[in-house]
Amino acid sequence: MPDTGLTPPGPPLEPTPTPPTAAHPNALDPYAVPFGAPLPPATWGHPGPAPKAPTGLAIATVVLSSCLLATMVGMALTAGASEDAYEEAARTGVWAPIDAFGVLSVLALVVGLATYAVTSVWLWKARSFAVAHRPGDPHARSAAWVWLGWWVPFVSLVFPYQVVRDIRLSSRSGRLDQSPVLILWWLCWLGTVVGIRVTDAQVPMGAVPEAASGLAAAATFTAIAGTLAFIGWVVVVRSIWVGQAAQAAQAG
Repeated sequence: MPDTGLTPPGPPLEPTPTPPTAAHPNALDPYAVPFGAPLPPATWGHPGPAPKAPTGLAIATVVLSSCLLATMVGMALTAGASEDAYEEAARTGVWAPIDAFGVLSVLALVVGLATYAVTSVWLWKARSFAVAHRPGDPHARSAAWVWLGWWVPFVSLVFPYQVVRDIRLSSRSGRLDQSPVLILWWLCWLGTVVGIRVTDAQVPMGAVPEAASGLAAAATFTAIAGTLAFIGWVVVVRSIWVGQAAQAAQAG
């Protein structure tokens, strides 16, 4: 039969194994552990080191929250004078739009934005820590709602509570029911938001104001609800950062 240069049919040839090298004693599986050698440390299921407990961000969250509460209390203390000034302006048609209450309102807006940003970063990192250290624990909401849940209409009534609740449960040694402190914090926070909206609705925006007889009452209610919410928030934040610090120490 003439030689056509074609390979005769038959079983495929076995690939020639690459000889072992000093860098990889087992070239077929460089990650194999030799028999009798100690096993490598457990990984977190993703490349890179495991997330650390964001204790510093937790402390910054509490500090900024206290600054926000201070502005609320200051607004409650100065709302009476502004209310009198609004009533006087309604009678005379002349008024000065800049006063202590107005300055504190602007300061509260700036501090509130900073508090939102730092709190969201802390919750993001705390949630990442919880997922890495306790991957079996459920989280009702995805990580995106850590940022969006605070200001999306209707969603803001419950989503932030669920995010904080699930992070707090994952930071504890055992699964616990919803804490009364957690519920108290959230209800007082919702009351604070309502008080802020009512207070803002009575503040004039450049025009001569009408009599605002409910401004002082609304600002006082906001300060009281904000104080109760701050107390509960400190307890909740501390329970998360202490629990996650203990988990990090145990894992380390």
